[in-house]
Amino acid sequence: MVFNPFASFESRCADLPPPRNASWDGHTHGINFTLPENDDATVTSEASAQMVKLREDYNLNDWETVGTDRFDYDDGKNIGFQLFPSLMYQPHLNVPSFRQIVPRKAGEHEVHWTFVGFEDDDEEMTRRRMKQANLFGPAGFVTAEDGEVIVRSQPVVEADPSSVQILEMGLGGDPEAPTLITEAAIRSFYEHYRKIMDF
Repeated sequence: MVFNPFASFESRCADLPPPRNASWDGHTHGINFTLPENDDATVTSEASAQMVKLREDYNLNDWETVGTDRFDYDDGKNIGFQLFPSLMYQPHLNVPSFRQIVPRKAGEHEVHWTFVGFEDDDEEMTRRRMKQANLFGPAGFVTAEDGEVIVRSQPVVEADPSSVQILEMGLGGDPEAPTLITEAAIRSFYEHYRKIMDF
């Protein structure tokens, strides 16, 4: 049986609109949608219905850690941005956060995470934000995998600095894609980086 964690933990729905991104000079502004375009909650797309079938034999004892049934805003939009060269803001579930990359020397950097809440948060929301923050950050259950990818990739780059690294996704085509999977932000970053470095 296929297990789809995004569907099983209800973090993603197949009937959500595709993200909308705008990029300029290495910066990126993006909108991910948290609610379907159809206002009728009783209507479920065929794709969503198929995804639901994938989670029949799975359950989670602590849905609060991965679920978002309380939103900071009720417009169904999750807005994030990337400021060139090293600052990102992205709300994950109920955890708004800033991520800053601080270079130390060639091949070494630090990543600073700052999680925020709001002054008018009630006690339940504050507890939820702190709990869900464990999914992200330097030792986060989700972002630990991202760090491992970097750890494994860096020695390959250092072994042959003159080599050419190719990112196949969207190569030669429109970097925007009508799905949640897109390389638009990173491509905008490197396009501007090449320009200012005169590559």
